[in-house]
Amino acid sequence: MTVFKHNNYYFNLSIPEYELPVFGFNVGELRLIENIENIENKSFLFSDVKAHLKEQEIKICTFRGKENIHIIRLLESIGFKFVSTYNIVECYKKEFAEIETNNKVKICLAKTSDFDKTLEIEKTVLDFSTFSIDPLIDGNIASKRNSIRVQSHFAKPNHRIYVSKINNKIAGFIQFNVDIKNKKAETLNAGVNPEYQKMEIGKALFSKAFKILFKEGCEIITSDYSTQNIGSGRLHILCNFRIVDQEVHLRYFSK
Repeated sequence: MTVFKHNNYYFNLSIPEYELPVFGFNVGELRLIENIENIENKSFLFSDVKAHLKEQEIKICTFRGKENIHIIRLLESIGFKFVSTYNIVECYKKEFAEIETNNKVKICLAKTSDFDKTLEIEKTVLDFSTFSIDPLIDGNIASKRNSIRVQSHFAKPNHRIYVSKINNKIAGFIQFNVDIKNKKAETLNAGVNPEYQKMEIGKALFSKAFKILFKEGCEIITSDYSTQNIGSGRLHILCNFRIVDQEVHLRYFSK
C-alpha cells in the first residue's frame, strides 16, 4: 500500500496484478481511504503522485469513488480526466416489480460448460467506462478486459450465472454474487448476444433472475451501472431499483 495525503484526505495507490495480462503494462488504482485510523504506512504528499506513477512505470491510473467536488478538482489538477458517473442502486424484495415481456424466453442456471460462451458474449459488450479520452485503450483491449472481469468471479463460492437460451444457444447472461446466508445478492455483469438483441432478452434476464433470487430467500439485490449505459439504467428502473449513491470514474494517462 502506498499512501498519499492532501490536507484531511488520504489516498491509497495499488497496482492490481489482473490488469497486466490485459494491457501489457502497469495500471494503477487510486482510491480514497475512508478509515484513516487504520493507516500505518508512511504517507507521501499528494503532489508526489505523478512522480510516483512515472517511477513505477504506471501508464494508466484510475480513480473511482463517491462524488466529491473537492476530490474531483484535486485529481483534475494533476491530470485526471472525468470518464463516467455510476449509479449505485438497490431493490428490496417487497419493492420489486416484474417486467412484462412479449417473448417466452426462459432462463436457467448456467452450467460450468456454459461459462466460456458467456465470455464470448462479454467480448462483444460495449465498455461504457471507455471513451475517446483513452488513447491507450481500444475496443479489443476493452473487450479482453471485460471477459477477464467476468471470468475472475467463476471460482468464487457465491458466484452464480443465469442464462437465456434459444435453440440451445446462449442469447444472454446475467452474473451475480449471491449471499443467501445474509439474504443479499450483487449484480456483477450482464450481456446479450448481438444476434438476439431487440428481442427483449435483457428484460427477461433481469426480471426473471431477480424474481428467482427473491424467491430463494434474498431480501435485497444491489447493482451499479454507468449513467452512459441507458439500457441498463432503464432495466433497473423498470424493476423498481432505486438510486442510493453515486460514484465518479476518472482516469490518468502518463505522457
